[in-house]
Amino acid sequence: MAPTTVVNLKRRTRTPYLRGILTRSLQKAGLGFDSAHLIATKIRDLIASAEEVTSFRLRELAVQMLEAQQENAVCRRYKSGGEPARMLLVRSRDGQTTLFSQEVHRRSLERTGIPTRQARATTARLYHRLRADGENEIDTTRLGQLTHQALLNEFGEESARHYLLWSAFRRSGRPLIILLGGAPNCGKSAVSLELASRLEIVRTQSTDILRDVMRLMIPQRLWPVLHAYSRGAWEAPPAQDIQPASDRHKRIAQGFSAQAQLLAVPCEAVVGRALRENESLIMEGVHLHPTLLKKLPRNEAAIVVPVMLAVLKPEDLRNRISGWESLPPQHRSERYLHRFDDIWQLQSQLLSEADRLAIPIVNSKRTATTVNSIMAVIREQLEVELGAVAEQLLATAEEPASL
Repeated sequence: MAPTTVVNLKRRTRTPYLRGILTRSLQKAGLGFDSAHLIATKIRDLIASAEEVTSFRLRELAVQMLEAQQENAVCRRYKSGGEPARMLLVRSRDGQTTLFSQEVHRRSLERTGIPTRQARATTARLYHRLRADGENEIDTTRLGQLTHQALLNEFGEESARHYLLWSAFRRSGRPLIILLGGAPNCGKSAVSLELASRLEIVRTQSTDILRDVMRLMIPQRLWPVLHAYSRGAWEAPPAQDIQPASDRHKRIAQGFSAQAQLLAVPCEAVVGRALRENESLIMEGVHLHPTLLKKLPRNEAAIVVPVMLAVLKPEDLRNRISGWESLPPQHRSERYLHRFDDIWQLQSQLLSEADRLAIPIVNSKRTATTVNSIMAVIREQLEVELGAVAEQLLATAEEPASL
């Protein structure tokens, strides 16, 4: 479908609608990139069915969305076509300067465990203090010191310590590798997406996608267990490494283990590439068996955090499955409920193995709550690996802008 044409009646021009142009205009008015890009995307969807739209109408839609988000100051600057008055610039250690973003700063506070509303208020207070003091430019070290002090005053030593840990991590240049396992239907995909957004990690991978690729490459007659669902892999014709077992629980374990072993190679490849390229990664999937989590490639340059999700009450897992009304036909909830005992047994085996290998187990409830729990696990790992560095940053704390 061709993009909608934007007609500028004043300049007598006709150009295709491009999200990047509107995104940059909103950023120029002081809006963060993510929020600006989201508004540009929503407007694109709104005008998608129209062959053309006036530039005045586009501006009107953008203003409406800014007002709905209560971005009043940004809205005023956008309507006037001006840049933020008396901009506050942040100068990095290498001398580069960027516009201070309250959105980026707020996210850095959220990583310490502070709720969004309180983080936004703290960021706003710090920003207005700097503006009131007549600051036009500040270096990252000074900004880090002021942020650390604000956290110490408002939330206490724990939050201030967490800020230093994230700061130490950012300065280390090390990638963060999060490996998220768990039984089917425990919320891995939703949690993975939210974690990626909160940590600004762009590289994610699902083991289900890897399995689908392997299915295209390896015929079912050669590896039938690969073409079965994880919850019922034990019913596939046995491969050489699956021994006959009269006990149903053992057969479930053997079938799943055989499938997970086949997925181990591509999983290792994905993690290995992230390590070579020094890129952070979130990998999620039922095939991240606890034993596999311990075998995946590691090096001292990465912070590796394995986590096993769990739904601890059978009725909660049933309710999750029953609520899947929007799934495609092959994934209808009835199919999962029919296999509920197998799924529950598979989870029991995964959790038992995770406990044996000392892999953190997180109770999967609401997505936001689960993500907060995983963030706590990540902070614990940062404390282990970077605690000493954080101590050295008490006098030189730096703003942890991103991963």
